[in-house]
Amino acid sequence: MAHNRIIKSDWDAESGIATIEKTSQYGIVTGIACFNDEDLPKYKNKWIGWRIAEYRADIAIQKKKVNKLKARVEGAKMLFNQATLMSDLDDVTEDYFDIERRVIHNIEKQYLDEREILCSMRYHYNDYCDTLIQQRKEFLDKHEKKNKNENHFS
Repeated sequence: MAHNRIIKSDWDAESGIATIEKTSQYGIVTGIACFNDEDLPKYKNKWIGWRIAEYRADIAIQKKKVNKLKARVEGAKMLFNQATLMSDLDDVTEDYFDIERRVIHNIEKQYLDEREILCSMRYHYNDYCDTLIQQRKEFLDKHEKKNKNENHFS
């Protein structure tokens, strides 16, 4: 994800919606984060919204990457099947098939690894959001405590 850049961010405080647009080698994607009505208003924050929206954009980028790799795997398999059918007509050596099998294996491995990353990102999404809210809560509690101590000694 080294080539991914945020190109636009927006925050609507009234509705609690944050959006991030990111550019990547797979195109421009948009991540959107919405705070629910049940979320405490003091925890709604554009920075948290933007971080969640960026995480969602990263998931979308990863999904595009996985889909592209899946298409490569299917294309490589189709090419291999065509070469197998044509092997009777041409002088195709067994070495060629071994190389093609290794290429397909490597692309499939990369596809499965990237798909696992996507699954992990989706699985940890709620934990990521909960962690951000918890960090915000701890920050506000600490800040509130500090203000009470300062006011107490005044």
